[in-house]
This record gives sequence, C-alpha cells and structure tokens, in this order.
Amino acid sequence: MPRGPELVGQVLGRWGGLTPRRTMVISGVLVFLALMLMRDPAPVFVYDAGQYWLGSELVADGRDPWLKMGLNVRGVLSAFVYLPAALAVKGLGVSAGTAVLVQNAVMIAVLGAVVLPCLAGRVVALRSRHVLLSAALSALVLSGFAPYPLMDLVAGALVLSGVLLADAQRWYVQVVGALCLGAAVNLRPAHLATVVLVVLVVLVVRRLRVIPVAMGVLLALLPQALYLRRHDYPAGLMPPDSFLITQIQVGYGAYGVRYDTVAYSNVDPRQWYCDPSMARAVDGDLPTTARGLFGTFVGQLPDSASFAIDKVVAALQWNWATPYAPAGTPGWTALGLAVLLVTVVGVVGLVVLWPRAGRSVVAPCLVATVVGTAVTLVGSAPETRFALPIVLVGIVGWTILFGNVGRASRRRLTVLGASAAVVFVAILGLAVLATGHPAEPGDVTAATCGES
Repeated sequence: MPRGPELVGQVLGRWGGLTPRRTMVISGVLVFLALMLMRDPAPVFVYDAGQYWLGSELVADGRDPWLKMGLNVRGVLSAFVYLPAALAVKGLGVSAGTAVLVQNAVMIAVLGAVVLPCLAGRVVALRSRHVLLSAALSALVLSGFAPYPLMDLVAGALVLSGVLLADAQRWYVQVVGALCLGAAVNLRPAHLATVVLVVLVVLVVRRLRVIPVAMGVLLALLPQALYLRRHDYPAGLMPPDSFLITQIQVGYGAYGVRYDTVAYSNVDPRQWYCDPSMARAVDGDLPTTARGLFGTFVGQLPDSASFAIDKVVAALQWNWATPYAPAGTPGWTALGLAVLLVTVVGVVGLVVLWPRAGRSVVAPCLVATVVGTAVTLVGSAPETRFALPIVLVGIVGWTILFGNVGRASRRRLTVLGASAAVVFVAILGLAVLATGHPAEPGDVTAATCGES
C-alpha cells in the first residue's frame, strides 16, 4: 500500500499522462457531478430569474412572451436561453429547479473544462494540469449561479467563447465567435462596452479579421430587429424601451456603490450601499443618461474617482449566496476571499504574461474584457454578479500562472507574487471600506443615502 506522498505522485502521474482533450472530458464530468452535489435546486424563481424562466415557459408552450416577460426592455434571445430546461419540464416532468440546475451545471462544466483552458492555451502550451485547475476553480467560484435562470452566466460564457473563437484562423469560425459576442449583448446589454472594446482590439491587432467579426455581431442582433418589426416597432438592435433601464441604472449609479438582492426574503429584498458624499452632491440633480452620469463624474472629481474604484472592488465581494445576497450586512467568507484572490492574481498575471501571447488576440481581448466590465460597473448600479466576466478572466490568468509555476524563474515569481500581494491587500481593504455605508433595507434616494 503506497504512502500518502507516493499515492499523490501516482495520481498526478496518471493525470499527466492524459491528453488535454481527454482531461477536458473527465474534468467536465467531474465538475457537473460536483455542482449537482454542491447546490440544491432553487425552490422557486423570483425577481429577474422568474421573468426569464416565464419567457422560456411561454416559448415552450408556443406563446409569444412579449408582454408577460417584458421583452420591450429585454433582449429577445433571453426567452430562449432556458428553453431546453423548460422543454425538459414539459416533456419529462422534472421540476423546474432541477432542470435549470442541470442545464447550468452542463454550461459551467463546458466553460470551466473547455473554454477557459483553451483561452489559457492561446498564451501558453496547454497541458492537462491547466484543464484540471480551471475546472476546479470554475466549479468552486461559479457554483452559486447554477440554480438560477439568470442571464449573467450564459452571457459571460458567450463573451469568453467569442474571444476564443475570434482568434481562430478560419473566417467562418470567427463569424461564430462574433455571433457569441453579439448574443451576449442581446442577453445583457451591459456587455456592450466590453464587446466594443474586444472588436476594437481585433481591429488593431488583426485588421482583416474585423470584417467577419462585424458580420457575426450584426447577424446575432438580427433576430431582435425582426422581432421588433413583428410588434410594429421600427427595426432596431436593442429593445425599444431599454432606455428606461438605463435611466434607472444611471440614476442610482450616481450615488449607489452596490445593490444586493436578498433571495426569498420576507421583507423588501433590496439592500443598497451608499457613498454619502456623492449622494449629497447629486441630490436634486440626478443624471438620466450615460452622458449625464459621465458629466457628474467629471464635475465631482476627485470624490468621484474614489467612488468609481469603490464600485468595482465592492462587486468582487462574493459569498456563497452570490448571485444573490444573504440577509444582513456583508462579511468576508472563505469563498469571497478565494474569488478575490483568484481574480486579482489572475488578472495581474495575465497582464504580466501578455507578451507571451505572440500574435494571438486572446490576451489583449481578455484585458479589454476586464476594462469593459469595470466601465460597466462604474456606469451602473452594480450587483456582485455584474463582475462575473472579470472573475472568469481571473480564472484564465490563474490557470496560466499556476499551471506553469514550475517553469517560471525565481525572479519572475518574486515580482509577480509581490505585485499580486500588494494589489490583493489594497483591493481587500478598499472593498471593506466600500460597503461601509449600508442603507436601510428597501429602496433608497440620494437624500436617504446622504444620511447613511
């Protein structure tokens, strides 16, 4: 009987003998099983999740979800994301919670065991250890999204898949990647800034590839235009009343650091965290457009600069309940610290390793994803789930770093470790301070936030 270290060595040796493709299959299955064991099905879908699920149910029944789902403010593709789960409920008789959990578990397994490792493989030579590490981190970090039919998970997966496929050599694969990017914008218009930056990166790095990328994005948005024509609206690429969501977001976004939704609460589920100085500055003069919000930030410098940083770091304060929030004030948990560590070290490491990527557009596109998501967080009333793309990029960077830690020089490891440690401690401290002014549960105004 081998001793502990010998047994570990034998196991790692067997994994090392597997090809990355076989490891993807095995680790994907393990991620799926782990998620089914880690998370229970949601007893009921509430708030946005309830609306998205209702849309899929209506489509499964052959009915138009326009009015009941509110597709005047949501992208038409959002009604089809959970159609497989809705059809399983209708045809197999399984519960809605189980069907959604299974579909999301499959999605996370593919994302963590295939998409993210392949992205890492565009920067370093892909090995089985990269796949294993990415799959394990994805199962841990993304497990909270598995029970709920929200758009954040699938839209984030589409963005990263789009980045991967846009770097392909064949033009038709690039078109598919662009379709993923366009679909992500339809599902979550907040990804618009990210997708625009990614396309600009492709234009700068690989000029000829912008043609299939632009074609794919437009093709992905075509169903929205046709659906609007069906309902007697002018053909457009966005829902006709999406400006209403923008007004709400920029209004709260001028003074709200973060917004949490407490699932299955017996009282008002909304929990806001405020910046009192910004709230007092904008009280009575709230912006209603993105341009107005930008003007507010410029006019309130330097306070608005620290406010913007607070919004980004506060969105990284995850916990076991993310994408929702537990009742009470937030506190750091082991999972939250792990998410922050993976994100910070991974993003810092990706920037350091950027030159290794050669002519691949993956590394700069991933950095553009981080920047675009940060801009979205600053320009909205952010929830923790809005930071998902940054966390996914962190998993890619972490996979690259620690999958090749034995090959790096001591000097490089020292510099990287010291840089990541400084950034990690700084962001941890800022995140604690950022949520230091919770409002009373329920709705808030600039006046009430200014008093918190």
